[in-house]
Amino acid sequence: MAFDEEKIRAQLRKWQERLLDLTKSNPLLGLNRARVSKLRVIAPDPQDLFRTFVLADEPVIRMPLVWRKPPGPLLTQVETTEEAPALQLEPGDVEFDATAVDLMRRLRRIYDNARTTVEERGVTTLYLTFGTLQWRDEGLGESTSPLWMIPCELTSTGPTTALRLKRSDDEMQLNPALEVYLRERHKVSLPPIPEEPDLKSLSQFLEDANTAVREQGWTVSKEVWLSTYTFEALVIHQDLKAMSGTAVANRIVAAFARASTEARALRPSGLRTASMFCRLPRRFQFPFFPLIQASSRL
Repeated sequence: MAFDEEKIRAQLRKWQERLLDLTKSNPLLGLNRARVSKLRVIAPDPQDLFRTFVLADEPVIRMPLVWRKPPGPLLTQVETTEEAPALQLEPGDVEFDATAVDLMRRLRRIYDNARTTVEERGVTTLYLTFGTLQWRDEGLGESTSPLWMIPCELTSTGPTTALRLKRSDDEMQLNPALEVYLRERHKVSLPPIPEEPDLKSLSQFLEDANTAVREQGWTVSKEVWLSTYTFEALVIHQDLKAMSGTAVANRIVAAFARASTEARALRPSGLRTASMFCRLPRRFQFPFFPLIQASSRL
């Protein structure tokens, strides 16, 4: 049986977009409004971090370590306050814009949240993002949104050792919620990220993104953030993308997408066309329509 693969892939993209959270609560649309723990990288330079973490093979970044032990070699004494006991900060490969107390709490929350979603749902929600868009929308207000998203994982070997940040096996991507929101609400198309990035990819991408939003008076910065991003239907959204290769050859998916090029070939298998459904008695029950509605609400 022949199927229109392009039509099926287009329908899969539409189903994916319907699963995206386009409200103010989504940190992908407003990192500045997000309640989720997040950390802004202030060192090294974004271009250097991109080279060592994105372009290198199997990179590992050691996180700063904050602990309550007497200072030793390479440790920096942190001032004691009433709210925070004496802490020591062991520098890592990156430096974040946070006090020692905030760094300890946020990094632990980020680690716990990322580990929980992987263990319970099998989904990566931790990302190191390069570049942010500062923009304004009547419905969302002033917003700061990440652009280039690199999926990551944090590993731990014990409470007294620094966390390690590694790239996960998932594909890097352009912020999906932002891409859809700007395209549908503002008719702005963000540039795609390259499949095989090189040393010039980040600077070129940020330059192209800045050009795309210049008429709106928005700006693009080089900020790098570490945070977790999730929404209710994230699993289904990622599954639709991961299984697109299988879906284009599935007769059920083709029927839902109305992508069969041989309509008559569907009848011997027991599947009915839309015109046949219209002629059925009103009391006839369609078993798969409720499934579509239910699956989108998981």
